[in-house]
Amino acid sequence: MKFIIISYHYSPAMVPRAFRWNAIAEHWVRQGHEVDVVCAWKPGYERAEKINGVQIYRVGGQFSEKWRGRLTTAHPIASPSGSGRNNISLKRLFRLTVKFLHDTTWKQLYWPDFACLWTRIAVLTANELVRERGYDAMISVSHPFSSHWAGAAVKRKRPGLNWIVDIGDPFYFHTMPVNNIRLFGRINFRAELNIVELADRIILNTAKIMEKYIQTFGTDADKFTVSPPLLSAPPLFVATRDYRQEGPLKFVFIGTLYSDIRRPDGLLRLFELLLQEKMLRRPELHFYGKTDECVASFEPYQPYLNRSLFVHGVISREQVYHVMKDADVLVNIGNKTPELLPSKLVEYASTGKPVLNLISILEDSSADFFAEYPAALTIEERLIFPGSDVMGDVVRFLSRLHEIKVEHLRKFLDQFSIESISNHYENLALRFVSEKQRAAREIHTRAEKEQGEFG
Repeated sequence: MKFIIISYHYSPAMVPRAFRWNAIAEHWVRQGHEVDVVCAWKPGYERAEKINGVQIYRVGGQFSEKWRGRLTTAHPIASPSGSGRNNISLKRLFRLTVKFLHDTTWKQLYWPDFACLWTRIAVLTANELVRERGYDAMISVSHPFSSHWAGAAVKRKRPGLNWIVDIGDPFYFHTMPVNNIRLFGRINFRAELNIVELADRIILNTAKIMEKYIQTFGTDADKFTVSPPLLSAPPLFVATRDYRQEGPLKFVFIGTLYSDIRRPDGLLRLFELLLQEKMLRRPELHFYGKTDECVASFEPYQPYLNRSLFVHGVISREQVYHVMKDADVLVNIGNKTPELLPSKLVEYASTGKPVLNLISILEDSSADFFAEYPAALTIEERLIFPGSDVMGDVVRFLSRLHEIKVEHLRKFLDQFSIESISNHYENLALRFVSEKQRAAREIHTRAEKEQGEFG
């Protein structure tokens, strides 16, 4: 089969949808399929190249990607004694000033999202490829929504093309608005409704969000299906760590912190309380990823920085694997978005290591996910205070740390494997081709019958 994927983010972008679709595309090529990708150009990368059999077309981005890079560059949080603190502070002040100007001007006017300038060239490129290559299926991927808007333009021009819409994040009812909703709220609804109506199949990552889409847009429920996060990392990371060993007990959080939906306050509070507990091993907390939006949360904990609290900044995909291997306990901070299941949780689970899961809302999807994982403890952030029952639960959990047996872990991870996820998409495309062929046969049979009756 031939597939074209329209996704603003693709390798080497360090975002979940890029990891997911890079893995699926390369898996399909190994299975004998042909895959082309239309994505955004990134500084330093070729406009067109073939990587591991996948033909990539990077378009647009001359202006937008350079400025996005400046606005999103993360700087580590400096300790009080850090020699580069003043330099980092000046860089951060400049970046925050530019970001403020961006957020109060351009961000208030663009639609549908930051990738709007990319859409036109993506449509032109995709249309030309569809005309030349004749794909069996087109797949558009969000976030951002602009990828679906480009897919819709291609679908309108070629209505017979099978279009699968892969929604990583909602658009109309996104918890973190992607544009000026006071100005574009109604337009956002109509735009996503248009996508839902045009699409042949719609993929979401939890049953909860699927139900919300069906209720919100009142459309054909048969269009929707659920595909969970993909384990796009190497199969297993099971280590043979002795949790009774000497040295610090390493807690590791990997991910991006957001001031609106994922703050570190509860975890930092828990960490400080654990330092006061009588434990066999001294706790040590490590943050890997972007923390800029929550710098204020770390201010009360400055005395611990670079002593027992470490903020490392963004690291490469390969380094993430090593960090997870070396951790004693992996930490997840749940989102204030109940419907979505972050793909990071599957990678956490793939290690077989203990996971401490902090949630701020009872409907957090991570609580359901880790309920099936035998080495996790989920706690509510509001219950973290001195002498609470939760603190007792945490201490008991840490006193009997263990890793899951490999056979149990394999069984748990099967549903998130590349084979399972890619087969699901492939079957949707094959089903559509079969339906088209069946419809064509019916038309042909009806025409022959009519010719016989009147001939």
